[in-house]
Formats: sequence, structure tokens, C-alpha cells
Amino acid sequence: MPIPNLIGGVSQQPASLRYETQCQEQENAYPSVIEGLHKRHPTEHVKLIDSAAPSDVFVHEANRDTDEQYIVTIYDGTIKVVDTKTGATKNVVSGVEANGSIAYLDDTQDGETYNSNEIFQAVTVADYTYIVNKKKTVALTSNTSATSSATHEALIFLKQSDYNLTHTITIGNADGSTVADYDFAVGEGTSSAAFSANVDSKDRVDTTQIMTQLASDMTGDTVGSVTFTASSSGPVIWLRGDAAFSITVSDGRGNQFMTLIKDSVQEFIDLPTVAPNNFKVKVDGNPTETIDDYYVSFTTNGSTFGEGIWSECAAPGINDELDPATMPHLLIRTADGNFRFDKADGGTYTIDATTYTIPVWTKQLAGDKTTNPDPTFVGSTINDIFFFKNRLGFLTGENVVLSESGEFFNFYRTTVVDLLDTAPIDVASTHKRVALLRHAIPFSDRLILFSDDAQFVFEGSVGTLSPKTAVITRTTDFECLPNVSPEPNGSSIFFPFTTGEFSGVREYFPKDDTLFEAVDLTLQVPNYIQGSILDTATSLHEKVLFVLSSGETSSLYLYKFYNKGESRVQSSWSKYTFGSDADIKGIGFIDSSLYIVVKRSEGLFIEKMTIESGLLDTSSEYLTLLDRRIDNSQATAISYSSATDYTTYTLPYNRASGRTYSVYGKDGVEYKTSTDGLTANKINVRGDTSSTNVWIGEDFTMLYTFSNPVLRSQSGKGRSPITEGRQQVRYGSINFSDTRFFNVHVTPLYRDESIHPYSGMVLNAGSNLMDNLKLDDGTFRFPVYSEPKQVTIQIKNDTPFPSKFVSAEFEISYATRSQRFSG
Repeated sequence: MPIPNLIGGVSQQPASLRYETQCQEQENAYPSVIEGLHKRHPTEHVKLIDSAAPSDVFVHEANRDTDEQYIVTIYDGTIKVVDTKTGATKNVVSGVEANGSIAYLDDTQDGETYNSNEIFQAVTVADYTYIVNKKKTVALTSNTSATSSATHEALIFLKQSDYNLTHTITIGNADGSTVADYDFAVGEGTSSAAFSANVDSKDRVDTTQIMTQLASDMTGDTVGSVTFTASSSGPVIWLRGDAAFSITVSDGRGNQFMTLIKDSVQEFIDLPTVAPNNFKVKVDGNPTETIDDYYVSFTTNGSTFGEGIWSECAAPGINDELDPATMPHLLIRTADGNFRFDKADGGTYTIDATTYTIPVWTKQLAGDKTTNPDPTFVGSTINDIFFFKNRLGFLTGENVVLSESGEFFNFYRTTVVDLLDTAPIDVASTHKRVALLRHAIPFSDRLILFSDDAQFVFEGSVGTLSPKTAVITRTTDFECLPNVSPEPNGSSIFFPFTTGEFSGVREYFPKDDTLFEAVDLTLQVPNYIQGSILDTATSLHEKVLFVLSSGETSSLYLYKFYNKGESRVQSSWSKYTFGSDADIKGIGFIDSSLYIVVKRSEGLFIEKMTIESGLLDTSSEYLTLLDRRIDNSQATAISYSSATDYTTYTLPYNRASGRTYSVYGKDGVEYKTSTDGLTANKINVRGDTSSTNVWIGEDFTMLYTFSNPVLRSQSGKGRSPITEGRQQVRYGSINFSDTRFFNVHVTPLYRDESIHPYSGMVLNAGSNLMDNLKLDDGTFRFPVYSEPKQVTIQIKNDTPFPSKFVSAEFEISYATRSQRFSG
């Protein structure tokens, strides 16, 4: 019975329904379509982050460029940054810290405590990492938009005048109970006498002279309880009262010549080119609608009252400022190579005598709360943060909110006169049920949205994405975990779900331009991933997905896949174990390296596993397979004692209880070790190896348990299992390459286990030297002599030496007392 390869992974189906390439159990083995099944890659010690032991941690990978890559952790109100290239902890200066804690990073909000890995989300764009607390309610500050320089004021604009007209300004109390009229009568234009208030003259059609006289008449007068001050500039009077007042104007021509500007005007063309600096007025537009209303403010050419221009502004006296203490905060990579954590409030900081300004969330600069409403995340929480089509985006409730194009800190329209294509976008989902949006994944030219039980596509309905074209369309209805972000991987997206006490993963991909499909990748292992999924990480290049679950935080589940054309030719599940001392808090890929943030008895660590095909140690023909691996240069101290003939290595971590540790020369030589009488961070090696290049690390075991062999016969176009007669597995054969060591364990039911070792040693071969590690190719044959259903056959490798398995075969004897004939 041939088994063409061993890379099919675990299946929980009955053996008769499995593919020949699938197995019963697989731990610490990597199923490569290039190299076959081999012992997994080792982990490497990177850094002890904290000697404290936080119960939960948020982990983010900040991949700035190929030279600068960082792991960011948040827990217990603190933030830490580790350089993955050097293992150095970067200095993080906080501009918002109080008593050693950062309020925005507090995992207790509104009296309820959450897990850090559930309430934080982050996205990195160049030097800025935006961090959001998903339980912090966004608010506005108490600051309000600017008002006019005078509280109670009006403008009277005389556009033109004519003979035999009387211009009247009536002012009084706010309720109009007491009023006074100020008239200016223009004569027939027949007198040549000098200008005066009571003499007709053709000069009196001059609008500047008319308004100068009327302003002089009104200023200083008290009408009712209001005292007035009036100034004129050209054809405009600026009237101020020390209290609210009423005012009307008339010009004898249906107010075609004289315009009153108080609080609002009908059209923009009604406004003069002369006004007080900072004078604000509302332009009503269509009197039956409010959506076309807007506000303008006047800016003079340097004077208090004179010529200038009108420009659009926000309505006076409205709350116009997002509260930076409640908005996402910034982790800034600063010019000195360190970091600063701060709110985006426009503050400054200085490095080497150079002052830098922190960005600030843009205020509302146009319209009012009807024409330019607050973004929908105000008064709510932000569920996710992302970057899409040159816009910073948030999910809040059922809405997708995107910043102005190219302006990541602006979520208000800059004008309400026209809806620009670059304006911010705020769109709600159209599902018939309430669908709180949890995750947003940029995917090609679309944004894929996930709620608890549905998926949506956000895109521009026609051409470029803009407020005019943005639309959300529901595509599928699958459950998704609210606190675990889906993972994009090339042309598909992985997302987790729960099934009772176990969890699964679906792969989401487009079938065509409009339809999407979500395939259950855990169909053959429905009860494999224990508990709820806590985190996932994927690598497109290596085509792997790692899963961390609550049921076994000392392990990671591996999904390895490979597509050939439109077909998936590998879909393999297995498990990596890291010992009972490991409590993994988060995982993430940067390039082809998986970073593991793990809590151990002595504190919180970062460890790294580089996953690449054909990976070798420098100047070596193989990869030494030890976990938490360090070389002699990473030991904190090395000393040799001639009295004991031991070399003592001081490790940058403590040895875990119940685990074994080994020391190997980089030439493959195994050194005898001892830990008797030593503290947990030390290990002894027999002899003087203080100048020897060695690897030091924790041993781990690769385990592969074959499915029970199933003899099959040809049946039509397929093959069906043979269930009749007596079968016995006589021998097994394993084809291997580049292998140094492994054991085959054969355990028949009710009989003792037999172990068949392969050590790469060939009798009388010259390669059997102690300092020469021989990797070999070949076939290893071993006896079984048991019925297929009554034997367990396993491959194990507990050494740091490589083993790669290409294929296998079982020799099965079959006898039957009857034969079926068709009549």
C-alpha cells in the first residue's frame, strides 16, 4: 500500500475515508510540498520583555521597512516596542502618562475590565502607528467654533441710491417694543448747495456719504434698553448693540438697494466686499431646505473694518473639535530612532534641538451639525482601524467612516457648498438585521467587512471611490469571531468561527466579480482546535496559517496549504507544541518570521520562528533544531573551571521545569551537559568549550502517527476499502532525504512497543566520525506484523538533527475464504 507523501496533515475522519497522505496525529512537523515532511523549524530567543507576568497582551507587528521592524505590546496600561533585528527594547516617551500608566491604554473602561488582546487594534503607516481602544467612547471637546468679534451686530449694505428716495433704518429692543427710525431722504438733484443732512443735493446719491451720515446719526444712541455703536466703511454700516436688538431697513424700492445682513442672508451675492474682520453670517440658499445652508466669515485686508474676502466657515458657537484624549493615539517613530506615544493634539516635542509637531485631528471648518454632521463614531466606540485607498478608516456600529483622501486626520467636509470626491465618507450597512461591523480587510480594490454573522463588500459603485459612489453590499452570512481579526492571504481571507467547545477557520474568496464563497477549512478536523481562537497569523510566501486557541495556549495549530492552478492540492492541519511552561499571548508574521509573544514562569518573552524552505544555519549543511535557541554569543556569561572541567553558560532566560536542554557544536558535535547544583539560568558542558561556537536550546520532539493502513481495491473510477478477509501489515518502508536521525515506534494492540532507530550510521563508513554529521537519503524498512486496525505506527525525532520524509509504503498480506461473483 503506497503512501505518495506524508504532507496531508491530520484527519479526524475514519481511516477508511481519509486520503492516504493524511495521518492520525502530527506534532512539530512541517509538511512542505518541496522538501516533504520534516521536523519543524526551531524557535529563537529574541528578548525578555518584562519580568512581570501579564495575564493578557495585545501584540502588533510594525513593519516600517526592510531595515526597521518592531513588535509592539500593550498590557497593564503600558506600551513596549522591541526591535526584531537587534532584540533591543526601544525607548518609548509618553506624552500622556500619569503615575506610570497611560489612561487610553487602560483595559478598564466604564467600570468594566477587558482583555488587552480584545480591546486594542492598530495599523502602521510609515512612521505612525495608530492605536485604538475599542471600548473608549469618542467625544467632542467643550471648545466651540469662533463667533463674530461682536456678540450683537448687523451690517447694512447700500448697494446704490437714487433721487427722491428715503432710506430708513429702524432699530430697537429685541422684542421690538421700542424702536427708532433713522431716515435719509435723497432730493431731486436740483440744488447745488453743500452736503448736509437737511439739504437736497445730487451728491447725496453717493452711497458712502449716505451711510456715513446714517452711522453718525445712530452711534451712541440708546433705544429702549439698548445702546448702539455704528461705524461705516464705504457703502456699509457696522451696527453693534450692547444687548440683543431688532432691526429692519427699507429703501423705497422693495429693498433692492439696501440689504440687511444680520444672522443670515438669502444668497451669497447679497454680501458686500466691505465688512468687519471675522464677521460671520449664514447663507440660507433655498428657504424650504436646510441642507444647502452654509456659513461664511469675512477677512479684511489688514484692517478692523474694510475691504476683504468672504470664505466658508463653521457655524459660530458649535462644538467643532474631536477630543484627542478619546480618539486613536499615535505611536510615532521619532528622528532619534526611538518612539513617542501621544494623542494627536498638535503638541510639540524636541529632539537634538529640533522641534517636531504632532498631527492634530482637524476641526470642523465648514457648515453646521446638519450640513456637516459629526462623524458617526462621535458618541460611540471604534471597532476597527485600517488604511484604504489613501484614507484612514474606522468601523463604528454599522458604519464605515473614511477620512478625507490624503488627509488622515480630517473626518469633516472642508466645504458644504459642494460634495467633493475627496471628502470624508460615512456610510451605513444596509442589512435587514442590525449588523455591527467588527473587522475591515482591504482586499484588491474593495474593502471586505465582517460583522458577527455576515460579510459585506464596501466599494465605489461607479469608478473612483467617493462619497457619491460609496456603497456597502451584503455578500454572505457566516459567523465570525468579533475579537479576532481575519487574515488576508493573497487572493483569499481566513476568518475564525466557533462550533461549541471547538473552533474552525473559513477561507473567504471571490467566485466572480460579485459573488463570494466561504469554505470551511477545518471540515476534516471539526474537533481539533480546542476552545475559542485567540489570534491568527499568516504568511503568503510560505502559505501557512497559525492559530492560537484558548484550549491549549502552549501550542499553535498550523494550517499548510498549496494551490496548483484552481485546485488546492494540499490542505494540512497539524500542531506545534512548546511545553507546559509556555503560555502564548500573541503571534504575528513579519516577512517569513513568526514572532511569538509568550508568557513563561519568569516573565514575558518574544521568540521567533523563521519559516523558509531550505533554511540552513550559516556555514552549515543543516539547521540545528532546538527551541529558544541561542548561540554562544548570546550567552550572558561563559566561564571555564579547570577544577571541575566544566564550562558554564549563563542563559538569557531560565530553563523551564520538566524540559531538557542541550548544547551542540555548530559542527554537529553533541556535548555532555549537566545542571546539577546550578541556578535555573545556567548549564554546564564537560570540557573547555569557552572558545567553541555552539548552539544552546530546549529539546522538542517531532511526532507523526500514521493512519491505520487501509487496503483498497479498484472500484469503477475510484478505490474502495477492502473489508473482507484477513489482513496483516508485515513491513513498513519510509523513504527519506537529508536525514540524520529518527525512530519508528510500532505498538500492536495488547503487545509491547518495539522501537526501530535510524541514526544515519553505516557500518564501517568513513562518515561515522564523531565530528562529522552525515545527512543521508534512502529507505528505512521495519517490521510490523499486526492487523491494520490493531497497531499504532509512529515516527519520532527527539534530537536537534534534521529528518525529512518523502513517502512511505506498507506491505499487507491479504487472505479471504470467499470470492464474490456477479451472476
